[in-house]
Amino acid sequence: MKVNYSPEQVAAQFRNCGRRWWIAGGWAIDYYLGKVTREHEDVDVAILKSDEKAFRSYMQDWEIWPGLGDNKLEDKPIRIDEALSEERGVLWCRPSPADEWAFELLLNPTKGSEWVFKRDERIRKPLDRLGSVTDDGIPYLNPEIVLLFKAKNNREKDQQDFETVIPMLGEDARRWLRHSIQIVHPDHPWLTALCSTPTA
Repeated sequence: MKVNYSPEQVAAQFRNCGRRWWIAGGWAIDYYLGKVTREHEDVDVAILKSDEKAFRSYMQDWEIWPGLGDNKLEDKPIRIDEALSEERGVLWCRPSPADEWAFELLLNPTKGSEWVFKRDERIRKPLDRLGSVTDDGIPYLNPEIVLLFKAKNNREKDQQDFETVIPMLGEDARRWLRHSIQIVHPDHPWLTALCSTPTA
């Protein structure tokens, strides 16, 4: 499914929400590089799982559907007073039933002051090192976080994002990404490139 909000519209929506959020996915890669490198079909917004109720309350006039993965949804939207199942990690959001989907909220687990990778809790990062902010004030996930998520499927656009950003990735970020991929995808083809000397 496609979504029709831009990152700028997301920023306007959450300007006063009082909670942390970050643009994720391919848009985050482009923000890191400071230019648009490919077309984008959607906007993913990373939030902390512990803030999920606060976001739903802030968006109480919106229609929000829990995602099941593979662009599938539950059979009805979640009510404002309804608890979200622990198994759910994605929320599809639109202003009303008559509107197109605006964006996805991706729920990220935490422990204390650390972000925890949802597929393996051995992989962590301090929350204050999770992302950066554009000159226009739009927060986005750092590329090593984005690429770790993208490594699972390694679609054509994921490979393109990897090849585009990896020469610009600093050694600390490369080292963290290499170690993380070795844990969850020990035979991943990206590991060869991550073991080479960066060109920038």
